[in-house]
Amino acid sequence: NKPTFDNIDGIDGSYAVFNGVNNYVNFGTAAYPKAGDFPYGVGGGLEEGTLTCWIKPVQFGGLLSNYNDGTTTGFALSLADNNGQAEARMNARGEAGDIATVQGRPGRTDWDMLGDGQWHMLAAVWKWGEAMTVYVDGGPVASVAAGSPDEFADWQRGVLFGATRNAEDRDVLQNFYGGLADTLRVYNYVLTPEEIASEYYAATGRMACTDPSFAGSEVNFDNSGSSYCRIDLADLAAFARAWLSDGLY
Repeated sequence: NKPTFDNIDGIDGSYAVFNGVNNYVNFGTAAYPKAGDFPYGVGGGLEEGTLTCWIKPVQFGGLLSNYNDGTTTGFALSLADNNGQAEARMNARGEAGDIATVQGRPGRTDWDMLGDGQWHMLAAVWKWGEAMTVYVDGGPVASVAAGSPDEFADWQRGVLFGATRNAEDRDVLQNFYGGLADTLRVYNYVLTPEEIASEYYAATGRMACTDPSFAGSEVNFDNSGSSYCRIDLADLAAFARAWLSDGLY
């Protein structure tokens, strides 16, 4: 379906933002990230990069993606469904059969990004031969080692926003994203964790959880709300409840 762009409050101002419910945008084969031989396969392609996007979702689905026929060059940044929980997911592969997939969400016990009415920042960074990492709200949530594809073929079809391509027939679209999306950025290099956290802070005024395994995290008993990724009175209260539960004083 033809997408709509609504003049509503986006993440950094009031202007048109993508409003997708079973809608998508086809950016064409010239869109970034590019694939194929030099100069597009190097410095503008899939050998390394960063994707960031702000979303206010009501439905799981693909964000920025493209796949060639068969099991060759392709990538997808998506909002994935894991038993009803929304997670950031990144998948990419080259012609040599190397593939990397990473998926995760924050460790907040009350986490529910889908339909909470809030803007959230998704990001994925990758560098073949090193690692692929996904971020949610400025903080890393999952990371995997990435192989070293020696080739990325030219795009056969256009890069999509708001959907993914079916594995059996790449002309068939599926996995439509539902909700608002704003401020999509594509980089041909890896942003640092500090740069990603800085974008989140600049838009929200909130600090990101840049290190979920910080020193002392083993006593972070309450990981809900503002107590997530920090030690505060909520953790003391949670500890006290457990401490007194055995009846010994």
